[in-house]
Amino acid sequence: MKLFGTILVIGVMLGAGFFVLSRESDDEVPAQINSSEKISALTSEKEQEVIPASYKKYQNAKYGFSILYPETLAQKEIDEGGNASTITFQNPAEGKGFQIFVVPYEGEQVSEERFRQDIPSHVRKNTEEVIVDGGKGAAFYSTDLGLGDTREVWFIKNGYLFEVTTLKALEADLLEMLRTWEWKMGSGTI
Repeated sequence: MKLFGTILVIGVMLGAGFFVLSRESDDEVPAQINSSEKISALTSEKEQEVIPASYKKYQNAKYGFSILYPETLAQKEIDEGGNASTITFQNPAEGKGFQIFVVPYEGEQVSEERFRQDIPSHVRKNTEEVIVDGGKGAAFYSTDLGLGDTREVWFIKNGYLFEVTTLKALEADLLEMLRTWEWKMGSGTI
């Protein structure tokens, strides 16, 4: 009788184990489907651009680029004539902002003549080579008679010279925004 009881207990345990294992197997199929759905959702999110909170995206089809900038800055475009423009991002109340001057330009490097033309102070210190999303150029410190000390990043891409300027004190903010710079394929200029 004792042997029968032991066999019965073992049988019940095996049956329970089989039941638990078969339930886990059944649960694995929906879990795999759910995992696939999650991967698919993540893939969809990667395909969609995510703009960080408190930022806006500026896009310029004429020059074929986009950049993210703090939403506290007001953006304005000024036609300078001759296919040149100044694009400003400013918050005068906070004393923050930067500008992008774009002008048609032939050549792979900025000439001294062009530099003297666009920087009346002729000040250019600590020049270093930079690449902004494939656009080769230089970063340097300068002086503007109206602004004071500035940080400049100039680069050439697709037949245009891009001169990006901010106050020296805002250099870190400018460099962070330049990391978001992207050239857009399919515009008329690229």
